[in-house]
Amino acid sequence: MSPAPVIGIDARKIRDFGIGRYLEGLLGGLAALDGDEGYVLFVPTARREDLPGALPRALAPGRFRLVACDTPLYSLRELFTFWGAARRHGLDLLHFPHYVRSLDPGCPIAVTIHDAIHLSHPPGVRARVYAQAMMRWSARTASALFTVSAAVRDDLAARLRVPAARFRVTPNGVAPVFAPPA
Repeated sequence: MSPAPVIGIDARKIRDFGIGRYLEGLLGGLAALDGDEGYVLFVPTARREDLPGALPRALAPGRFRLVACDTPLYSLRELFTFWGAARRHGLDLLHFPHYVRSLDPGCPIAVTIHDAIHLSHPPGVRARVYAQAMMRWSARTASALFTVSAAVRDDLAARLRVPAARFRVTPNGVAPVFAPPA
């Protein structure tokens, strides 16, 4: 019997609004699943109590290991942060929940690109060029590529000039707080 897989997740944006909410829901959902896979969460601080919402209680310490990673977002350093992470942390897969990914971590990479907002409404020309280069690179090289809807998939495929078939559409879930009243 082979050992349980270990999945790394770049959770440095756990406190952001959009991607932070996505990460909070993803991690809460993974914690609720039965399974023997392990997770290594790369977070700004490795203190469980700094995680949002119910995550400090939901993430079983034996299954979810926190690794402090304070690399600045959208930096050159970010491209090298996860270099060799598979060897250092025993990863079988590394998920980047945002289009910015690292150079070779030593294992397959999964990337989620939520939308094309940084292409259509960037804060400047340099930001647009950076976003387009990173999205295109991620879309062409990731082992698994996710987006949240068929409309976003089609938009990204056209803008990035990659086949729509590269994307797996995985719609965002709805937080339990939005469930209909009893």
